[in-house]
Amino acid sequence: MKELKTIEELDKLLTEQDSTLAIVKVGAHWCGPCKMLERTISEIEPTLEGVEFYAVDVDEADEELVERFQVQSVPVLLFFNEGLQVDRVLGARSKSDLLEIINKNK
Repeated sequence: MKELKTIEELDKLLTEQDSTLAIVKVGAHWCGPCKMLERTISEIEPTLEGVEFYAVDVDEADEELVERFQVQSVPVLLFFNEGLQVDRVLGARSKSDLLEIINKNK
């Protein structure tokens, strides 16, 4: 998972995004559910084609990056397709739930 720390990095990702689904996990290093979600993503990431994962740590990223998407609690997954946000999922999810959500947004 590639780390995003600035609004410019996210904007570049979204303007250059092709038909690949981009999923941005917004979390924090101290957050238990965030760690659970990260483990789940690590399990499924190698098995998925056409999906790219990115991570934003709310304590390390620019405040503007977090504010743009009105993140008030973590973890949250932001789904982008062709540069547009197509979904938002709050909280940790099981592997099967996450795969279902990803397939819905491809």
